[in-house]
Amino acid sequence: MRYEGMEPGPQPHLLDATPAELVSELAHPNGWWRDTAQKLLVLRGDKSVAPSLVEMVESNPSPLARIDALWTLEGLEAAPPELVRAALKDRDAHVRCAAIRVGESLYKEGDHSLVEDVTSLTNDPDPNVVIQVMMTANYLQWPNSTNLINALIAANPGTGISQIGAQLHESRSSFVRFSPEDRRMLRRGETIYRQLCFACHGQDGQGAHVPGSATGATIAPPFARNRIAGEVCDGIVGAVLKGMKGPVMGKKYDALMVPMEGNDDAWVAAVTSYIRNSFGNSAPLVRSNDVARVRAAFKQRKEPWTEAELGAAVPQKLSNRSGWKVSANLNPQKAALAIDGDINSRWDTGVSQTPGMWFQIELPELTRVTGLRLNAASSEEDYPRGYKVELSNDGKTWQRVVAEGRGTRALTDIFFPPAEGKFIRITQTGSVDGLFWSIHELSVYTPGVVAETAANSAPEKSAYE
Repeated sequence: MRYEGMEPGPQPHLLDATPAELVSELAHPNGWWRDTAQKLLVLRGDKSVAPSLVEMVESNPSPLARIDALWTLEGLEAAPPELVRAALKDRDAHVRCAAIRVGESLYKEGDHSLVEDVTSLTNDPDPNVVIQVMMTANYLQWPNSTNLINALIAANPGTGISQIGAQLHESRSSFVRFSPEDRRMLRRGETIYRQLCFACHGQDGQGAHVPGSATGATIAPPFARNRIAGEVCDGIVGAVLKGMKGPVMGKKYDALMVPMEGNDDAWVAAVTSYIRNSFGNSAPLVRSNDVARVRAAFKQRKEPWTEAELGAAVPQKLSNRSGWKVSANLNPQKAALAIDGDINSRWDTGVSQTPGMWFQIELPELTRVTGLRLNAASSEEDYPRGYKVELSNDGKTWQRVVAEGRGTRALTDIFFPPAEGKFIRITQTGSVDGLFWSIHELSVYTPGVVAETAANSAPEKSAYE
């Protein structure tokens, strides 16, 4: 995610700038100008600027310009291996580090020709370059990465190189528990984040520091253990699609997040899923159909959100849980434990998951609903391997299936276009030996409301109508 607004005046100039003008701004002394020019070039996808970017990497006297030009080429998928190889020998250590990281994208696309060049930088005089070599080798899981890291630890005892090397040995991929298909999506999201979002939100998700700030102020809100990252996905998806302005979580930021609804649903799903499962976050993956649903719900929105407006527009938890009646075809006497407000108690099937198991909620009255959240909490492996959700007005005649899917971790979010029902039934459609289906806490969501704005001046209405 990228933000504009640190210098509000220049926005029209950059938005209306030609590709050649944007390339020239990559050499601007102000970081906001460089980052915004890079973002706009990548979002436009115009590869005609590639020769000018190559020239900038090769000959511009500013290391920062050379770095931004490299990253812009990477974002356009137009970074020539020979250029990256030359940048690995740049006189500036920061450029060499950037070249190593840009080379990661080439490696993931099947071009392994730079491995030897990168490995040679283990003798670099700058320890930051050596650390980046280790991190890249570990991240890409090179066949010799363990031996390489061990050798650097032994050669650099008591330094940052050996300390970070030890941490790399202890680290595990946060994506290992996902299916191969989901890992591919998360890796794509990581690439998008590293191309665009990092400049404001930071490589570590802590927020990029405002240059020259003595207070540690950041350009944009942090994503590390961020509330919006863990809530229902409509919030973060809505922010990506329409942008954000104003204070966030009680803090003012110098930048405004630009709308990115020009990207397709899979793109938005990938980057938001990555954010929701990195930087200490752990939340359900975002699917393309989730993005399509949110995009349709907010299609009339013309302005970036404020935090309050977005908070009201996303699905809201039903607050009348004390009036619900719950039942199940297995262990029905424990069903109420799924809605008792105690995360340490649970309903469970008592036997391994098999198709046909169901859990049912009867609401006090006919209600327009749009989703559910099932929380398996400490029973983290007991998420549904498959599910379908049906609605009924009387508990006897069931309407069409409103949602189908599978869980991937302890939190399972199930959202669908709004529909009316008094009874909600979740039926298990998957199976797994040796694991119950457990629900520690269950929430039901009703559609949010879009606030009136200057660009959307109709009376208040459901965001999902």
